[in-house]
Amino acid sequence: METQYQAPFGRQRNVGAILGWSSHWLLVAALLLPTVACTIGPDFAAPVAPLAEKFRGADNRSVKSGPREYEHWWEGFRDPTLNKLIQIAYYQNLTLESAGTRVLQARAVLGIAIGISYPQVQQGVGSVIYNRTSAATPLAGPNATPSYFWTDALAAQAAWELDFWGKFRRGVESADGVYLASIATYDGVLVSLLADVTATYIGIRTTEQLIGIARANVRRQEQALSPSYS
Repeated sequence: METQYQAPFGRQRNVGAILGWSSHWLLVAALLLPTVACTIGPDFAAPVAPLAEKFRGADNRSVKSGPREYEHWWEGFRDPTLNKLIQIAYYQNLTLESAGTRVLQARAVLGIAIGISYPQVQQGVGSVIYNRTSAATPLAGPNATPSYFWTDALAAQAAWELDFWGKFRRGVESADGVYLASIATYDGVLVSLLADVTATYIGIRTTEQLIGIARANVRRQEQALSPSYS
């Protein structure tokens, strides 16, 4: 037997039906609650990279294995020309500039991915002025009717998509990985650039020294073959 009660304004309500609907929604909420903890895709695990405990030749006493400053390693050659070439390559190399631009792009994408997870608000303000001109327009005067009018409008919109399934969190993780990868790529390009400039400069200077030695050897050979030398 279902219990009924007299609601205000003479409206009849079925208590059993109300309790039934409440139980139904509670059951649905209980079933959906565990799925909130589920996220899209598996959790990322960094692969294990096998690394040697020490570098080759570490047992050699002539090799210094302690920590040293290596950020400006090319300055150890104490060559002002090499330092100038490194500076020019750092500021004018297009490949390095392109890698730096990709870092800025990845950082902007990461900021967008983070911002999507928060409430989105849009606002707009507008104003329109209408001018009425016709042959019946009264002449200007203290009692003349204005021939123009304007309207103002203000609009605002807010939306927030809840991240139940972890879509936005996975997006942030992905964008963060791309950002870190772009930084690693930039560092790799920079190291390769500095190494190439230094190796090329050292190769040129070595060739100059070899040419100087060869010319000195030619002069000695010419002197040895000269009759006046004997």
